[in-house]
Amino acid sequence: GLVFSPGIASVFHQAFVAANRLFEHVEKHCDDEGSRNALRNHISTRDFWKRWNLPVYYQLRFQEITSSYGATLDGPPELASQSSEPGNGSEKLYQLLSSDVYLLTATRSMIVAIRRCWDTDVFLSPLAHRLLRLTLQVIARYETWVREGIGGGWTDKKVHLTGAVGSCSDLELVRSRLPAEIASLMRIRSPTLSSDVLSSIDSAIADSMKGVGELFGPLSDAMVDNLSGSCIEALQPLRGIMAIYRGMKKPAPSTHSRYVPNILRSLRSFSSDKSHQISEATKNSIVQRVIENATEKYCTMATDLLSSARKAEETLKRLNIGRGAATTSSDSDKICMQLFLDATKFATEIESFGLTTDSIPSYAELHKVVSETPEDASQPSTTE
Repeated sequence: GLVFSPGIASVFHQAFVAANRLFEHVEKHCDDEGSRNALRNHISTRDFWKRWNLPVYYQLRFQEITSSYGATLDGPPELASQSSEPGNGSEKLYQLLSSDVYLLTATRSMIVAIRRCWDTDVFLSPLAHRLLRLTLQVIARYETWVREGIGGGWTDKKVHLTGAVGSCSDLELVRSRLPAEIASLMRIRSPTLSSDVLSSIDSAIADSMKGVGELFGPLSDAMVDNLSGSCIEALQPLRGIMAIYRGMKKPAPSTHSRYVPNILRSLRSFSSDKSHQISEATKNSIVQRVIENATEKYCTMATDLLSSARKAEETLKRLNIGRGAATTSSDSDKICMQLFLDATKFATEIESFGLTTDSIPSYAELHKVVSETPEDASQPSTTE
């Protein structure tokens, strides 16, 4: 009775495997295929195999695999330590499903959960279809975790970027490695499967990768939004330029402001990070979009600042306050000059990413804004 009881999954697995080996040994003594079929279809044989409660065994393994995996997905995304491979002796299997190549703990947990489905001390051939379904469910659960995270679940800005970059990088690898790895495992564990069945399995795995592919757009958007926000935050010191020159009789500026090299610092850190495997095409697209967003905001802030400075200066002139010699630069001139120097420096920051300012449409508008003289700004636009 204990042999057939699935209450202790490991004992049940060992007994079932031993029973299969014994049955295969008995089959070898059959003289022909007819004798083997008679043995397989004998009522005693059928009654023997019915005593093995495979559905309950599967449920035990399902709980074992999904509970630890689910616990990992309950927390925020974290970068995994350099090596987390358990050493239980399944070296050949781990060459197919190595988790160490992935960045996030959650991704590694997904790979470990998939790998567990096909471990020699878990897998049973009659449950191949259920274990394949569990494998696909594990992948789908990861996709849901990513969608919910970038959709607002990862509230901390740093955690959000870690999750978006890490999962995008990991999913690039998942898409390129996992279909072939799972297909190989199916053929190793169930070598007697027909070509039609194997083709159906390959198709199911390919379908699961479609969901993975659909995540790259939202992940790119999430990274762009996050990095753009950091760059725009670094633009905030621009607002203080008016206070530096307004009524302070400071000399005209001769160099850029200190904040300018910091505007794209977070983007530079992302771009130069060698730890992730995000494709160059995706990375370049993100860099281009973030710089465009930051430049557009830069232009808006510079326009607002100059408009405020000129309005304030006009007010003072009307009140006959702050009149100086005609040869001295006005406060708005100095502010405009500072913004021009800053925008010029910002151009070199853009170029450090291998881009030209011509490739950033909003930079031309920024340059135009900071190059205008007060007389230019006061001229009404004309139309033909």
